[in-house]
Amino acid sequence: MKAILLGATGAVGRDLVHQLLQDDRFTELYLLVRRIPEGLRSPKLRIEILDFDQPDQWPELPEADVLFSSLGTTLRGAGSQAAQYRVDYGYQYEVAHRAAARGVPHYVLVSS
Repeated sequence: MKAILLGATGAVGRDLVHQLLQDDRFTELYLLVRRIPEGLRSPKLRIEILDFDQPDQWPELPEADVLFSSLGTTLRGAGSQAAQYRVDYGYQYEVAHRAAARGVPHYVLVSS
């Protein structure tokens, strides 16, 4: 299977990356990140750095069997309710919409 992961640099996302890389059912893991995660190396791994505020500049998402998302922020981390909403809803929605357009059949959201 092929998976896309949004939010790979947070606490939950880092753990999920390691689990997916160790799982033989997954042959490719495509990370959508703002910055390159440190210490990750695997022939299964593909990393795409995105400016989440510029979705018109994003590349087309790959075909995949599942999209996992652990992307999120706190009010404190975001700095305002509007910024938190943009991360927790806006970015999620945009990626989910694009994944659906590519035919990704499953979306798994981890959220508090």
